[in-house]
Amino acid sequence: MSRWSSALLLLALVGCGDPEVEDALGDGLERVEVTDTCTTGIQWSKGVDGSPNMLPGANCLDCHQGGIQPNLEVAGTVFAASGDQDGCAGVEGVTVEITDVAGDVFTFKTNAAGNFYGLALGIEPPYRAMLRYQGRERPMNFEVTDLACNRCHAQVGVDGAPGRIEAP
Repeated sequence: MSRWSSALLLLALVGCGDPEVEDALGDGLERVEVTDTCTTGIQWSKGVDGSPNMLPGANCLDCHQGGIQPNLEVAGTVFAASGDQDGCAGVEGVTVEITDVAGDVFTFKTNAAGNFYGLALGIEPPYRAMLRYQGRERPMNFEVTDLACNRCHAQVGVDGAPGRIEAP
């Protein structure tokens, strides 16, 4: 089968809701209509189930710090647009670099839901962040001390954040 035939078959299967193609989205993610509050057209559908894809946009550290395991030190979601709603999947494959006060760089890659996270890394505040995606970069413009990234980077930003963490 030619490359073009394979691509057309894949598009046809996606349009028909083929379960094997849907599974490629990642555990708990499903396709939805693209809207101005869900730019990727992919949404989390399983509530709280322990998947690394769960609850994009929620403040992960509300539960995953001193309570529900794993106990995370840093967590967040990188979205396609700053106004995307909670539950809308973000962008997969974005590199998130966090540089702490000592100059140590901690690197994470977003998953199928756009989520990134790390535990027991010893990141010393204050820190800065840099996003890298498809040859583009987006730096965080100021230092912060909170590693619960979605706490400030909510649909409507808090404490000076411009809204969601947005892929470059």
